[in-house]
Amino acid sequence: MKFSSTKKGNIAMSKQIEQLEQVLKSLKELLKAEKDVAKKNDNSANMDIDNTTASRRAKARDNLTSACQYRDKIRDNLHADLVDADLTDLREVEFYRGRVITVSCGHGHTNELKYIPKTPKRLANE
Repeated sequence: MKFSSTKKGNIAMSKQIEQLEQVLKSLKELLKAEKDVAKKNDNSANMDIDNTTASRRAKARDNLTSACQYRDKIRDNLHADLVDADLTDLREVEFYRGRVITVSCGHGHTNELKYIPKTPKRLANE
């Protein structure tokens, strides 16, 4: 039995493979970010209060917070890639509009930044 392939079918298959490869790339990046958060969490939790300065403990907490924020960004990217690959549903539209996050600048100072998550192509086209 012979299967005939059409140019349109090959393009669709190629696009699907490309989307799945992007999902895999984002998933690997999330795994790396999760490991980084776990490592920084252990470092922060295992600091000896008696032998560590307050600024060093604060820096460890800031590093952990930054790692968690980066991990959350990667999760949002993965979600958008999963939507693009048709493996999950869209979230509410408000989720993609953005939100304000607080970022530490060290020594107790913070900045508020507007964060806009990656928007799935399907939503951008609507």
